[in-house]
Amino acid sequence: MPLASFSAILRRSERGSALLMATIAAALLATAAGLLLMDTRSARAAAAEAYRLDAARFKAQALTSHAIVRADGDPDRSFRTLIDDVTGRVTLQDVSGLLDLNAAEPAGIASLLTALKVAPERAAELADLIADWRDADDLVRPGGGEREAYARAKVTGPGNRAFVAESELATVLAMTPALVACVSPYVTIYAGLAGIDRSAAPPPLGLPSGAALAGAGASSGLAAGRVVVVTAEAPLSPHAVLRRKTWVRFTGDAQRPYLIHRALEEMAPRAPDAPTGDCSEAVAASGGT
Repeated sequence: MPLASFSAILRRSERGSALLMATIAAALLATAAGLLLMDTRSARAAAAEAYRLDAARFKAQALTSHAIVRADGDPDRSFRTLIDDVTGRVTLQDVSGLLDLNAAEPAGIASLLTALKVAPERAAELADLIADWRDADDLVRPGGGEREAYARAKVTGPGNRAFVAESELATVLAMTPALVACVSPYVTIYAGLAGIDRSAAPPPLGLPSGAALAGAGASSGLAAGRVVVVTAEAPLSPHAVLRRKTWVRFTGDAQRPYLIHRALEEMAPRAPDAPTGDCSEAVAASGGT
């Protein structure tokens, strides 16, 4: 082959290779640009979500502070909604209106469950299970259960100690998630009372005149020492909120007027204004009556 022809072929080959490399480089640049755009959009979305969450946390804390100031020294111990609008909602609940899981006798626990529309026989069984979970002995109440019952169910328990949080009801035999969710608004570990102060109870437990729970007893009504649950909800979307629950003890000390026992924060669906007071469906769903 003549040298001139070979040189021409080589130049065409080089131009083709250069064009191919340019095409590949352009494709890589386009892909990189696309990925960068996606990363930028993801970063913006993440930043917006973080900002919205921080704003909700700030609002929930502001609502909580507002409620604590309102409650300090306030003689009204009833369940109350202080704020409920598009900016958020905050409610107060004095724990004297709730049943203390550690102080209540089984009859008082059964009475609460019956008031929540649980059938009397089933209420008595659940009350015995709760009492057996918290007591230190291995004696089994008529409707209760100790270590053997938990072993048969292949779950850990009982605690054989006092409840340290209301959520521990979920570890009691037969207490399904739905039943725990229904009962939780009516129980506490901070009241120290054998019964419920009906003047402070959440709706619909404000029973008719003359009605009462077994073992019911009123608190002293003094501000010092009382514990209030503050539930603040800041909107995240039309259907979800950031919910912050804070357990506050008022001391009566001007230098340190209140103490925070604990606080829980969760993202949750918007809740109704007050608990329903009907746990019959939750019991039925668990196979009970």
